[in-house]
Amino acid sequence: MRGENWLRSSVLFALMISLACGNVPTPRSAGVQIAFTADRASLQSGECTTLRWDVVGGFGVALDGEVVERAGQRQVCPEVSSSYSLRIDIGETIELREVAISVAGGVIVHRDVAYASYELDGVAHDLLLDLYLPAQDVAKSVPLLIFIHGGGWFEGSKATCPGQTLASRGYAMACIDYRLANRCSAELVFPAQIHDVKAAVRWLRQHAGEYGLDPERFGAMGDSSGGHLAALLGVSHGVEPPAGEGQPGVSDAVQAVCDWFGPVDVTQPPPAIVFEDDPCTTSFMYLSETYGGEKTQYFYWTRAWGMFLGGSLVDPVVLDRAAQASPLSYVDAADPPFLIVHGERDGMVPIEQSALLAAGLQDKGVDVVFVRLPGVGHGYGGPGEEVAPEFLDPTLAFFDLYLSDE
Repeated sequence: MRGENWLRSSVLFALMISLACGNVPTPRSAGVQIAFTADRASLQSGECTTLRWDVVGGFGVALDGEVVERAGQRQVCPEVSSSYSLRIDIGETIELREVAISVAGGVIVHRDVAYASYELDGVAHDLLLDLYLPAQDVAKSVPLLIFIHGGGWFEGSKATCPGQTLASRGYAMACIDYRLANRCSAELVFPAQIHDVKAAVRWLRQHAGEYGLDPERFGAMGDSSGGHLAALLGVSHGVEPPAGEGQPGVSDAVQAVCDWFGPVDVTQPPPAIVFEDDPCTTSFMYLSETYGGEKTQYFYWTRAWGMFLGGSLVDPVVLDRAAQASPLSYVDAADPPFLIVHGERDGMVPIEQSALLAAGLQDKGVDVVFVRLPGVGHGYGGPGEEVAPEFLDPTLAFFDLYLSDE
């Protein structure tokens, strides 16, 4: 959008110069000639090709939002099958040309697919997901992993999802956005987030045939608050009130869950609650100045849970909501197998939270693997890596065990 706005500003400036010189250009469309090609439209993974364009007429040219010369070329090395857009401003309208590059053996990405919607202040908002599909035999369906991002339930997005990494290992990966509890309105606090996650599962199962997904091999995974939602999804299949609405009659069950360092239950220490103020009615500046902000351990934890649950963490109504939000409230012997991975030096979500969940699952006879990582803090990435091996290796081994068709 920034490139397009810049382009339009340039056109307006050129028009003003023309007016000052007594020369008023007229919009042209029929006279515009556009050539936009790629040297090779089909690549193997790791290969490159050159885009070439030549535009006659019009007022400006932009390649994928970046203003470029009317004639030029650019080498591209896409990791996944991709399309490139050339926009030409011809005055009253914009002409668009696209070149698609397919990458054999790579990953196909369907971005910004709407899976549900919600209304806030009278305005409808779509909930979106990105779907990464591995190269596959069209006669076979593939297992799907649904990744739920972290961010304390009030920030973050699907953009941080390691979709390319998992899809290159043979799994389809759905990276989902969900409503963020960034303000305490009834539409945005719990259980909105788990409703959205379950709606995504049902939508993906309903549309599994369109994308070559196996509806009987769905896995859920997430990090931090996303790990909490993945765990809650796994243990609350068919249970009210977490079920939500959308796609009635379609199952929200998953067959395996991977929880990377997710919080579990705010009522069970550690950690301690830093403040009892209501973060919905108390300014962040006041809370930060009074209680030390991010410098105080578990300040972020306290505020995140309060925003997510919609009030003070000593309010009985909020504590009742906290019980509904805890995966421990729903664990039973029918739950899918779990992998829990947590760093022992995590200063944001203490590892004792994962220990609570692992113990609760074990007590009910659920298959669970609890991996404790010495020296690892809050995060799953290593230097220069999207997913560090200490997280990726056990995760792949776990899903291979429970979702493989072999």
